[in-house]
Amino acid sequence: MATNTNYAPPFPTLDGNGNFTQSWLEHAPQIVLRELRTIAQQHFVLPNVLKGRIDGTGSGAFIVELMESIYADRDPIPVDQLGDYPLVTTTGATTMLAKTVKRGLSAYISDEAIARMRIDEVRRTLVKIGNSLVKVSDTVGMAAIGSAVTQTQAAAGKWDGSTTTPDPLSDVLLAQAQIFSRGQGYKADTFLGTPNAVARLTAQAVKMGVMPRETNNQFEAGLVKVIGDMQILTSPYLPSGVNGIVLDSTMLGGIGFEVLGGGYVGDPADPWGVESKTWHDDEKDAWKVQARKVAVPIVNEPGAAVIVTGIF
Repeated sequence: MATNTNYAPPFPTLDGNGNFTQSWLEHAPQIVLRELRTIAQQHFVLPNVLKGRIDGTGSGAFIVELMESIYADRDPIPVDQLGDYPLVTTTGATTMLAKTVKRGLSAYISDEAIARMRIDEVRRTLVKIGNSLVKVSDTVGMAAIGSAVTQTQAAAGKWDGSTTTPDPLSDVLLAQAQIFSRGQGYKADTFLGTPNAVARLTAQAVKMGVMPRETNNQFEAGLVKVIGDMQILTSPYLPSGVNGIVLDSTMLGGIGFEVLGGGYVGDPADPWGVESKTWHDDEKDAWKVQARKVAVPIVNEPGAAVIVTGIF
């Protein structure tokens, strides 16, 4: 006979060998949420690149203004005594429409797996779901950045040394200078590169004698933290043909989100987090774990970034 789904889960049990059994998935949904958020936070790169946060709850749509100049359409001129001030126009920004996309996954975990393997089986499932959400979210975001940014800085030589002598640090700093020279208030604070590009940049700095000898050194434990005033990030999800981007993470854009409800735990406004819920399917004798992310990457100041070309 089918189990009545209104029945509460069984009480915890303790056998003579000290084995404690409880339907913890139902009683502790925050455990699932914390696991997913921890997995996602360890791998997400996009929130460090698009730092704006935009709430689209109620419509899921955003009217985005692109590349609005911070200047009037003409420069001020000298004004004689009793003279007229010149009239000026201020050109507005181009607008576009963006909307959130709900992406998610679910998985069943059998009662047998819960009873026999407990947290290990659940965590393996959550790791796979969390990794998949990160992969798709970052891939979509990186593609949006790659298609919006048109400014480039040619590398002096391929960073693997296959052509002329490479100078990765100089290439990055010249791209940073190009962004600052636009006079739009941008200040490049981030280099985002593929794992190989970041490895080459790191290798050059090590050869220059910048070694991890003290706290707050530019390189600690062999991992790039900061070069000058730029953070160094790496992602395997940059679009094809793009190996390095220098950008102003505070100006390039943001992540739009939407609160849908539905009994999920997790904060949709948290750029590193995901929403999740769990429930028991009595017909399958299994727990169902479901996770989603409702968001959209928005690049509204593409002038705040420069793609370094010719790296490889």
